[in-house]
Parts: sequence; structure tokens; C-alpha cells
Amino acid sequence: MKYIAITFEVLMIIFISACSSESGNGAYHVADGNVYYNKTIVNIRDISSFEQINHQFAKDKISAYYKNNEIASSDGSSFVLINKNYAKDKAHVYYYNDDLSGSSYYTRRSSVIDILEKAEPETFQLLKDGYSKSSVYGYHHGRTVINSDGKTFKSIGFNYARDSKHAYFNGNEIYESHGASFKLVPRSSYNVDKNYIYYERFNIKHSDPKSFELLSNVSFGKDKNKYYFEGKVIDSAHSDFYVFENSNYAKDKFRAYFGEKAIEGADVTTFVGYPFSRYARDKDWAYNSGKRISLNDKDYLLHLDYMKTH
Repeated sequence: MKYIAITFEVLMIIFISACSSESGNGAYHVADGNVYYNKTIVNIRDISSFEQINHQFAKDKISAYYKNNEIASSDGSSFVLINKNYAKDKAHVYYYNDDLSGSSYYTRRSSVIDILEKAEPETFQLLKDGYSKSSVYGYHHGRTVINSDGKTFKSIGFNYARDSKHAYFNGNEIYESHGASFKLVPRSSYNVDKNYIYYERFNIKHSDPKSFELLSNVSFGKDKNKYYFEGKVIDSAHSDFYVFENSNYAKDKFRAYFGEKAIEGADVTTFVGYPFSRYARDKDWAYNSGKRISLNDKDYLLHLDYMKTH
């Protein structure tokens, strides 16, 4: 009786496993001489050598398979997974992304797997921020980084990369950048190379990278000729330009500023920008994001009360 009970339990486990496979949990299973992925028959090249790698991949001695499809040009005998997005065999590197996104979010996951352009399996490397490389090109989330040089390509953080020729942001070439000298400015969205200052991926024409420095709010910067806010030139800024700490407000002896824009009519002598705030004031007016409001404005007064207690 004990033998019968154990056999019954084993049969139940097998039955439950088979049912869960057919109900769509993404596992392969064999039935009636066929291989199934969920409820779809997979056209296997050599069923005698078939093996499941994980819930999405399988292979035989001839080909590899992604879900219910054969991977074109794959070599099953050498096919291995690199990580959750990459695989390779003796001839190719493959990229796949099973995330739910965009218009397919409420319907189904992607079943697309792509061969990376000119990627050599023996030289392929994973880098940071979704970047990777081989000896010919760099790649970003499986997409070839156009004009990149794989031999010198490297990720430098915060979705930036560079090689001997260019710099890149999110896999796109930064216009007119010089890759060998390109570097990030710490704690900011500014970058520099030997020719330009950049804000994110946009270069600032006629800027001087050698003299560039950040001001107290890292959205502001300056070189020997000009002041900048988020990469935009502050045309009227004077040499005594001062940025209020942790504020988007600034002033010089002639004007007050919100970001790169001068505030018309502000009293420079008494003008003060509040830290971590969209508000400022002078002796006559308060300012909300650079726009004049009454000193008795309800929201402004509430903000002052909040600042006193925090």
C-alpha cells in the first residue's frame, strides 16, 4: 500500500506539472512525439537531442529555440545564454527582451530575438547601462551604436559611452563630440571635451571647456566668457554673478535672474532666492518661478510658514 501511495503522489506531481505547462507558464513539454511551448507545437530539428535551457529557451544539436520559434542561423551545439538579454553560439551574438512595454503591455510579451550586427562571440563583452561591445561595434540594448569603434568603446556611466572617435548618450552619437577627451562633470548634467562644454548631449557653441566650473547650484556653470543655466547662455550676466544656494535664482549688480532669464524690475539690492524653492523676494515683491506676485500672496505666505517649521 505504501508503494501504491508513493506512485500515486508521483503521478499527481507529473500531472500537475503537465497541466501548468499547457496552461501558459512558459515551459516546454513533450507529448505524442512533439515538443510544445505552452499549447503551440515547436518544429524541432532533432528531437532526440532536445533539451530545455530555461522557460524561454531550448536547443538540440542542430538549432536553438526561443519560445515556440527556431532561432534563424543558430547553432544548437554551441548555444549558451549570457544573461537575461543576451545569448551566443559559435557564430553569432543574440539579443532578446521579454519585458512588457508600450502598446504590447496589456496583450503579450515580445517574442523577437535579433542577431547583433558584426558581433564576434569570442570578443563580445557586457558593459554598464545597457551597453555592450565586440571588436567592430558598440551596442546599446541590442542596437548597434552607429559609427562606434568596438575596440575602444567603453561605458562611462549615467547612460554615456565613448570611444576614440565620439561620445554617445543612450546609444546615440553626441554631435561634434571628441570621444578621447570626453568626460562627465561630477554631480551635474554638464560634460566637457577638448572642444566644447555640453549640457547632457547638446554642445554649447563658442564655450571654453578648459575654464569651465560649476556654481553652487549645479544647473549653473561658467567659463571665462559666459555664464550658463542648464546649458543655456545667460546673455546679460555680469562678472559678479551670484547664485543663491540650492536655488534657481541668481543676481549680479544689475539684474536678478530665474534660470537664464532676467527678472524685469526686481530690486537687486534686496533680492533673495529661497533654497529648494520656486520663490524669491525683494523689498517690494515676491516671485514665483521668476514671475512677480504680491508679498501677501496666500501660497507664498504658506510657503514661508512651512520653511520656518522645517
